[in-house]
Amino acid sequence: MKQTPPRLAPFLLCLILLPGIAPALWSAPPVAPEVERLMGLAAGEHAVARPRPDSPRTAFFLAEAYNPRFAVPADAIQLYAGLEDIAPIAGPVGARSSGAVARSWVERGYAAQLFLHSRYGAADATPPALIQTGPADARISVFGVYDGDKRVDIAVGALTPELRAEMTRRHGTGIEIRAFDHYTIPTVGRIEQARADYGPVEDPAFSAFCFDEPEIWARAGYSAAFKAEWKAYYGSDWVAPDSSVDARYRAERLKTHLVRRWVEGLFDGVRRLRPDIPLMLALHSQPSYANIGVGAPHHALFEVPGLREVVAEVWNESFANCYLQYSSFRHLTRGTGKTLWLMMDPWGDSPAMSLDYYRKHYGDNVLAALMFPTEEHYQPLIWPNRLYGKIPRDYERLINTVTGVLADLWLYPDGRMEAGSPGIATLTSDTMGMQRAEPSPSDLEGYLALAQPLVERGVPVEVLSLERVAEPGYLDGTKCLVMSYDFLKPQDRMANQALVDWVKQGGSLIFFGGTDAYNAVQDSWWRRDGYATPFEALMSGLGLAVGEPQVLDKPGEVIELEGTDAGLGLPALTIRTGPTPGEAQYRLRVSSTQTEDAAAKQPSTYPVTLYPPPAGATVLGQTRGTGQPVAWRARAGRGQVIFAGVSPGGLQEPGGPAWLRGLAREGLAAAGGDYRESARFLVRRGPFTGVHTEAESFVLRGRYFDLLSPGLDLVENPEIAPRSNALYRDAEAASPGAGMPCVSGRLRSYVEQPGRTAFVVQAPEGTDGAARVLCRGRKVGGVSAFTTTGEPVAVQSAVESGSLALTYPNVAAGVVVRVDWAESAGAQASHESDH
Repeated sequence: MKQTPPRLAPFLLCLILLPGIAPALWSAPPVAPEVERLMGLAAGEHAVARPRPDSPRTAFFLAEAYNPRFAVPADAIQLYAGLEDIAPIAGPVGARSSGAVARSWVERGYAAQLFLHSRYGAADATPPALIQTGPADARISVFGVYDGDKRVDIAVGALTPELRAEMTRRHGTGIEIRAFDHYTIPTVGRIEQARADYGPVEDPAFSAFCFDEPEIWARAGYSAAFKAEWKAYYGSDWVAPDSSVDARYRAERLKTHLVRRWVEGLFDGVRRLRPDIPLMLALHSQPSYANIGVGAPHHALFEVPGLREVVAEVWNESFANCYLQYSSFRHLTRGTGKTLWLMMDPWGDSPAMSLDYYRKHYGDNVLAALMFPTEEHYQPLIWPNRLYGKIPRDYERLINTVTGVLADLWLYPDGRMEAGSPGIATLTSDTMGMQRAEPSPSDLEGYLALAQPLVERGVPVEVLSLERVAEPGYLDGTKCLVMSYDFLKPQDRMANQALVDWVKQGGSLIFFGGTDAYNAVQDSWWRRDGYATPFEALMSGLGLAVGEPQVLDKPGEVIELEGTDAGLGLPALTIRTGPTPGEAQYRLRVSSTQTEDAAAKQPSTYPVTLYPPPAGATVLGQTRGTGQPVAWRARAGRGQVIFAGVSPGGLQEPGGPAWLRGLAREGLAAAGGDYRESARFLVRRGPFTGVHTEAESFVLRGRYFDLLSPGLDLVENPEIAPRSNALYRDAEAASPGAGMPCVSGRLRSYVEQPGRTAFVVQAPEGTDGAARVLCRGRKVGGVSAFTTTGEPVAVQSAVESGSLALTYPNVAAGVVVRVDWAESAGAQASHESDH
């Protein structure tokens, strides 16, 4: 019989049946008697134990043996492999992620998962022929930017003149830029090489395997290894990807094949060692990758046989950006049976970013993730070795609080999100990354322009996968689809036909743009079918004859657009005509790291595409002065199409967001929806309430613990300022969490009696602990704290606003905090009435 590890026993939990929680989903072994004695319990009395899930719900990255300083109280440790021989972004990796390293965590109650990074292997041993290479032999690498011996920044991509100029602008002329790792072409030999790094998965201490960030850059395609793969795949000599849009698309199709073969090859190798081990894949979102110029065919990869779990790696960016990225992952995995992990990052890769930037956007990160209340798997942080001991102590405490909250959310599966109108969606596609390099990088700003203005007005836009729209039921619940084929393309006729069928059955499709260089790819299915663009094929399927378009793209001209339907409220929209700014974006986006001090937005030019309205259509917008129709509405079956020939990136110009919202209002109404905006996103889940505000402040009625405040303040009717984040736990007596103390860290067990409150909490050693307990009319008689083995721990306390604030140093194995109440007359009755 397997025995409980002695170091784990002090905080294991007893079996308590909670309302709405199926017992089969969790377990709770008993609290150790010596810990219950420290909590002040007599023989026969027992603490209330917090349940543990039967499989991990929270996890974090690290690559070293157990260290109490980094012992985040999550369910799983995701031990990184493959980067041991370099100086990685996270800092020194430490020991190779072996079975012994895994067991050092497993013995303390963690599940251990092996995470293999795609840049596995020693960087200095990488053959030059394998390194991903762009034009002019520019190697695609991870670069450190150094001022003397100090690394002041990091950059990823090719070391272009633009990259050097940007880093010099940021850090001065005395810097040195050095590559310390390389991206490689995933040849068959490279796949075989991975065996040395995923070999430890054979050790039963590991309970899952994950391949992290399988990436090929859009700029890549010039190395000897890639040329050889081209020859093998196409049976013809390599053609420079930047020589034509046809060559670019052929290069990107090959990359899709190579990346999928890579993932399948590694998974097959792992399964030969451990046939039943769960397989995971971690990567950033389609929009994020396309933004920085990385091709990652998400849909194709998520269909790899045996894949069970997906990690959505989302950087700490604005709320709207994070929300849209999480949504894209949600709808790539929805209905597939795959587990989705939502990652958030309190501290990004670049040391050049400010603390204020990271703290603000960590709040955006967390609140955006909470707006998907059916999800229950989280990475509250990554790389604790670059956080703890290096960031302010109050920020450490906030991260510990968030970790504890996320660890509890699986107990409350019936959450609900409150925002504006549901039913509006937009699209992503694997093809987004296929149009992001020479000779004609597409304008990706249009993707955000189609969705972000709606999210910023509280509308919960869903980000759907174009590759999945033909699946039965996938578009159910979508009433209005806002889209463009300017920065992505349908890979087959089925996707277009699915949209045709959906519109005819009552959907509203709003289509922007129409002009993009990749419409001309000769090997595309629409060209083979005799159409100039996939949009024209879509309109043909809907029975709408649109004729030849007129494209206004003469550089230097300015066109004013105006609405023709007063009910839509479309304001004047000024467009500077010319090619899309994809090329300029491509040159200026010199690094994958975020930049606070981004240069002011350069004036951009966009084409305006004028398709003649089909018979029976209603004109909604026109060019001012000449009256040429630029936007129109036409019925198709039981649904409708709204076309606006404005390149989606042009919606970033003044008046553009109002055009988007006005047309979305019209489209949703036509499909039977009621367009509503909201000043906030709000989610309720068990005792927790999360709020993100947009342009207006919001007052949340009730009494709560403020989980984002350093002292977990007790607040009543809190007012959340505009463009802010808030996270609360209900402090009312009827709350699902009534009786539990509010803690920073992970609550393991607690006691709430008229004369005593006690609890056990875990958080990384060396961080500051905080807790708050409701007094309920009682007076404090004494406060004490101990380790789980009985050593005294210093504790400070103060009575504030009817609650007792407690602070103490955290201990990884757990701190036992005990409050003895000296009850005054009536306090007993007051306490019982609260329950």
